[in-house]
This record gives sequence, structure tokens and C-alpha cells, in this order.
Amino acid sequence: MIKELFAVNVFDGQTILKNQLIQAEHGKILSLTTMDAPQNVPIVQYLSPGFIDLQINGGNKTFFTQKPTVESVKDIDLSCNTLGTVWTLPTLTTSPVSNIKEGINAIRIFRENHPNTGVLGMHLEGPFISPENAEAILQNMYNNQLMMY
Repeated sequence: MIKELFAVNVFDGQTILKNQLIQAEHGKILSLTTMDAPQNVPIVQYLSPGFIDLQINGGNKTFFTQKPTVESVKDIDLSCNTLGTVWTLPTLTTSPVSNIKEGINAIRIFRENHPNTGVLGMHLEGPFISPENAEAILQNMYNNQLMMY
């Protein structure tokens, strides 16, 4: 099914196009047509491509590894959206297993409560770390707090 949207300003990556009827099907743009705004078509003032951040550690207020909660995920999502980043993977840096479980649960709950969110899942650094190759800063976490191989 072809869907239509009218945008007063469309940024195509190089130029701002004025008064565009956009036709799309299955998530792909089929055409852009310069014309006056038609009736019975949703109208937006601005349309532009969105960015994706596959490794974001925090939002305006929180750092996800320090506070792996639904509130932190929401902060990341809202912070990114205001700057044009529409898809994200909140990131947990190398952490104890308990922190990882909290982060996974926070992402799951946030996505269940916000099914149209740009939060795609979670980026997890680690958790499998070779003790022989670990940096000194991680030494205090080795007492079965990290998954070792």
C-alpha cells in the first residue's frame, strides 16, 4: 500500500526541497513531487533523514552503566531525538553480571512500554574478558562478577 505525506521542507542530505509530496511503500520512498499541499494528506513542516547511534553511553542526565534503569533509557531516547538521532543502542560498558541483567531488563521494559521507540536494543561491551588481557582497572571486578572464558 502506498502511503503519502506532504512536507513543506525536505532536507535530502544536500538541499532543502520545498513543498514535497512524498510517496512511500514498505518503508521506501518511491517519489518526491513538488506541488501545493493536497487535501487529506498528513502535512509536516520539516522532514530529514535521521541518524543512528549504535553505542551511546548516556543522555542529558544519566550514564546507563551507572544507572541501568528505564529512566536512563528514556533519557537517552529523548536526548537523542532532540538532536536528530532516531535509532539508538544504549550501551553498558564492562560491568558486573548484576548490572548487565538490570540493563537488559530496563531495555526490555522500556521497549514494551514504548513499542514505537527508536531504542533498538542494547550494546553490551564485554562481558567475556580474558583475565590474561584485562586492563588493571578491571582487576577488582574479577571475583566472579564478570563472565570469564
